[in-house]
Amino acid sequence: MRKIIIDPGYSSVKFAVLNGKKAKVKRERTVLAQLPSWGVSFDTLGVGNNGKEGMEWQGKRWLVGPPALNGLQLQVGKKELFYIVLPLYLQKLEAAEKAEEVIVCVSLADWDVTKILQQEVLVQVHPALPAKTKFLPQGLGIWLQAGRPKDCIVLDIGFNTVDVLPFQNGKPQKSLAFSISGAGLVSFLSLARRDDPREIAKALENGDEEMEKILKQHYLTWLEEKLNVRQEWQEIKELPRMYGGGGAYFVEGKKVKKVKNPELANVQGIVVYFLKGGVKNEKDYATTKHPI
Repeated sequence: MRKIIIDPGYSSVKFAVLNGKKAKVKRERTVLAQLPSWGVSFDTLGVGNNGKEGMEWQGKRWLVGPPALNGLQLQVGKKELFYIVLPLYLQKLEAAEKAEEVIVCVSLADWDVTKILQQEVLVQVHPALPAKTKFLPQGLGIWLQAGRPKDCIVLDIGFNTVDVLPFQNGKPQKSLAFSISGAGLVSFLSLARRDDPREIAKALENGDEEMEKILKQHYLTWLEEKLNVRQEWQEIKELPRMYGGGGAYFVEGKKVKKVKNPELANVQGIVVYFLKGGVKNEKDYATTKHPI
């Protein structure tokens, strides 16, 4: 039994390959570079092998993850993340041919892409892939990693988005789940430092002490203001909170509870759950339309 669990994010891609009772979990920075078409000519000159490097997708050749760090990097927005980076990783993991099932974690803010992925994109990776692929909301794995607390709010804090998934009596409250774009760490820091978001993200990942201090002192207060304007939040805000995602490393407070390995939790939680027998009722965990 081979399963692929992948959590594509704007700062990093987290993924796991589950083989029987063994699982390998990994995180790579979200980096994308396109190889120039003229690189193919080097093959005929015997100078290099640029034409064979990278992976082919939609008639172009790409580098993704660590190999792209030395290339001409492209800014990764929603289109690049889901229609280029995700398919390249599925090729890289050979998900279509060898996996029995593929789980893709998607933010509620980006949930509209799932229909296009299912109907148009995945079939280009491999004709069998759409039938094997299921989409789960980011934040569900955090809840699973936390031991499925009966009543809580999962706050999945990313670099660009924050996903809010409430649970009551051990069940997800889909009608009260929502996501806020522009509420993540880099979104907040962009207000204090006028710089390229990619440079802000890189500095934060490299341990910028000034940025960390600003986040730990002010981010949660700012986020609370963003949450308070949502009607859904008013109905659930008294529930205990569980923080996850890469942003959980930078939030502090007496009442702040974080899941173990918060940045990998969306993937690890699903892996652990499958190892313990799988989801009893997948309909309870499926997310339909969300008015973002």
